[in-house]
Amino acid sequence: MTILRGKCWECCCRCLRRCLPYFDRRLFFCLTALYAVTFVLVLPVLCWRLRHSAFELLHKDVEKEQALLQRENTMRLNKSIAYLRSYNRRMPSTIHNLKNIPGNSKTSYDVSDGLYMAATIITLSRARDVYKPMYFTQVVSEFFALIDDILEKNKIALFVCNVDLQPENHNEMLYIPKWIKVFEKYANISIKDPVYALSVIEKEKRDYVYCLEQTLRFNSTYVLLVEDDAVPRRELFPVLFNILKEHENAGIRNSRRQNVTFFKLYHPERLLGYISLEVERIPELISMCVIVTSVFVMIYVNRIEKPISLSFLCISIMVYSCLVLLVIGRQNLIELRRMSKFLYQVTPAPSCCTPAMLYTNDGAKIVSNYLTGVNCYPKFGKDTAIDTLVKEKKLNAKLIQPNLFKHIGLVSAVRGEMIDPYVV
Repeated sequence: MTILRGKCWECCCRCLRRCLPYFDRRLFFCLTALYAVTFVLVLPVLCWRLRHSAFELLHKDVEKEQALLQRENTMRLNKSIAYLRSYNRRMPSTIHNLKNIPGNSKTSYDVSDGLYMAATIITLSRARDVYKPMYFTQVVSEFFALIDDILEKNKIALFVCNVDLQPENHNEMLYIPKWIKVFEKYANISIKDPVYALSVIEKEKRDYVYCLEQTLRFNSTYVLLVEDDAVPRRELFPVLFNILKEHENAGIRNSRRQNVTFFKLYHPERLLGYISLEVERIPELISMCVIVTSVFVMIYVNRIEKPISLSFLCISIMVYSCLVLLVIGRQNLIELRRMSKFLYQVTPAPSCCTPAMLYTNDGAKIVSNYLTGVNCYPKFGKDTAIDTLVKEKKLNAKLIQPNLFKHIGLVSAVRGEMIDPYVV
């Protein structure tokens, strides 16, 4: 043991003697100052209240966050109601690709020229007796605003799928224009109907299949299925059209890329960090660190003439850049991709969550048929069932990042109660 200890000490001394000629006291102090200023001054100031940053862990307050989200919800709701009222007043000038069916007071979409995208919002009332978040009103309002802003209005048809057990009591339906096509699954059922005996998880799955199948009747190229607590972001359609165009062009050259089953348009932000099992996250972190390190090293080396230990400099900056990226959080860094529709990232879809899904026509049929044949129960919801299908059939499923939807569901439709605001 004494001999081994002596050899280790001798080896350390030899390495130290080799490094000493290249030791740069100025470099050491520069790096120390860089670390100190960054982690003691700059990052705490910039990231103290930044969601998903490392500093968020220091001041988590569930009640305060719930109150904040409720205030934000109230402001969004007021704007949405005002927009829908003005929209209904000018409705005749904003109706697109609609035609009246003779002898019927309802309307339907004219799909004689082929429909590119059918978008359906799945909704049910929630927490009627406690807090009324009115998420559906906000989602519908935002969809109307987005469709009204794009040039390709005739490419998109918007539907509503009301899966409330008492659809007549879903008061938010009063805010939407009468010409919107509404699917109602439980329009004529009694209290003795077997659906009342179903578990909440199984009912949710059956409702999802119903809405998917109703939308498929319009034979659109793509089916966009959105839950009523997922608000679309302003860049939704420009980004989607660009990605789908690239996907279709690439599909001509590569059949694997053509056969995409679905695109996830939302994934919980807490799961979008660097520390993840997803295959692209760690390589992405390493590549970012390499870029930052290369820039730092080139700047420093070009400014000095004295020989330095490049390995020491590279390792120090590599560790520094890695820590900075982890503290800020990948969730915040990928927001920079919103600067252009061409910067959005398409990666393999991870497990979990279906607030906003864009299916190809064939993909929607595959998912619908599979879900019809499985039973869902606690810890095996419809999202888990879809993930199982993807793995079993080796389907091609994608995730678009950053998210094209914002999840605002503080009140859970499944649990009927408020959830932890830090998992919204």
